[in-house]
Amino acid sequence: MRIEDCGGLILGGGKSRRMGGIDKGCLLLDGKSFLQWVEEAMDFLPEKLYAGTGKSSFRSVYEEFAGCGPLGGIYAGLSVTGCDALFAAACDTPLITEAFVRFMMERAGEGLTISQTPDGRLQPLGAVYHRDCLPVIRQMLQNGERRLMGLLERVPVRVIPLAGTGFETVHFNVNAPEDLVLLQKMVQV
Repeated sequence: MRIEDCGGLILGGGKSRRMGGIDKGCLLLDGKSFLQWVEEAMDFLPEKLYAGTGKSSFRSVYEEFAGCGPLGGIYAGLSVTGCDALFAAACDTPLITEAFVRFMMERAGEGLTISQTPDGRLQPLGAVYHRDCLPVIRQMLQNGERRLMGLLERVPVRVIPLAGTGFETVHFNVNAPEDLVLLQKMVQV
């Protein structure tokens, strides 16, 4: 997919129970908020969207299916984008880089393009969602289905293995205080 045909979507919010309700996008790494790190990784894109609570420099989108997790945010972004696809990432993944965003977009096709970490886990965020997913996501949300992984059973999926690419750690996210400590150690190495 051509990069100029793809926008960016940051998903913020969530209840952040394991972090004591703290807005994870506001957590700091090397003097910048997690949200700022993710915004910088996507700043080169022609369209920049934000779904969730908190404040972003990206344009906020209305969530018709608010409270439905990442799938509701992705639906909101795809509903308003003028682009063919969106690279969607969570605000608590500060290791995502512009190089990774470009890497994924260059490999994206129809449906959903996700990566697979070296340990075999599929990553539905830090992924490229084509607009052709929109009606499927809408149907899922209308039926009360919120799981991102459920989308993989309903749309074409391209899986990009990350082993040996240099992007093995980009999906590290912070869900609990011990994750933040580990992240800070990873960055210092």
